[in-house]
Amino acid sequence: MNRDFSDYIIFADESGDHHLEKIDKRYPVFCLALCIFKKSHYIKYVVPQIQQLKFDFWGHDKIIFHEREMRQQEGDFAFLRTDHILREKFFQRIDEIMKNSEFCITSAVIKKEELKEKYYNGYCNKSFP
Repeated sequence: MNRDFSDYIIFADESGDHHLEKIDKRYPVFCLALCIFKKSHYIKYVVPQIQQLKFDFWGHDKIIFHEREMRQQEGDFAFLRTDHILREKFFQRIDEIMKNSEFCITSAVIKKEELKEKYYNGYCNKSFP
């Protein structure tokens, strides 16, 4: 085994936008979240479980799980709208996989108004240290 590689795999996602010029009052934050798995657990448990789930519901593994599409039951997840029993089975499987997975979640949230007031002057200051 090559010891130059990390023992962990990290997935990152953001919520909100990074803009400071026009801050949405309904969602005035920017969040960065990390989901950290030990590679040995990820490859032995998580990957096979997710692959099997995809084959069971779609017959292939090309599906990408986008939370919004799943929640809104759109795109590849539109079938969940029409069959509440199938929808329940799908979300139970996802829930079971997540409950039985070993991972860590960490996040950072920026309150954009406070950041802007304290540090941001509207342009890149070339004299910034």
